[in-house]
Amino acid sequence: MANTPKRGDQVGQRINVVKGLKVRGMSNSEIVEHGVKEWEVDERTVVGYITAARLIIKSEFAEDSNPEHTRAEVTAMFKKIVSLSLAQKKYSAAVAATRELAQLAGLYAPQRVEVTGRIEFAKAVDLKDASPEEVEVLAKLLKMEPMALPAHEDDEHEH
Repeated sequence: MANTPKRGDQVGQRINVVKGLKVRGMSNSEIVEHGVKEWEVDERTVVGYITAARLIIKSEFAEDSNPEHTRAEVTAMFKKIVSLSLAQKKYSAAVAATRELAQLAGLYAPQRVEVTGRIEFAKAVDLKDASPEEVEVLAKLLKMEPMALPAHEDDEHEH
């Protein structure tokens, strides 16, 4: 029992695994299938891990001071993944990278996801650019009540 990880540690580890799978271009359905099989959890739990992993990835890319530069780098990376995947006839990876490009371009409507479980982050996540839905998902993961984010200074000067 001494080697059994705490629930929060276990969830955090799973989210990091999902983050790695997303970065490598694995599709959400492949990640859900992997998570259900590997961790013996339901699909909704894995979808929650995917949502949390996306928040972390988004936060890490937001650290660049020039968002347009970051967007261009990420777009180029996904285009390269698509090209290499097609060349290697790994069509599911090409489709997953194409979906990520579409997500990055804002072509999909936001989805509401309910997440169960508790997570403890080793690193702080910058939520200033997170949508209210993303904050709500993260709050549920942390079993906290969502709260309104403070307005950006730019928002206050518009009134």
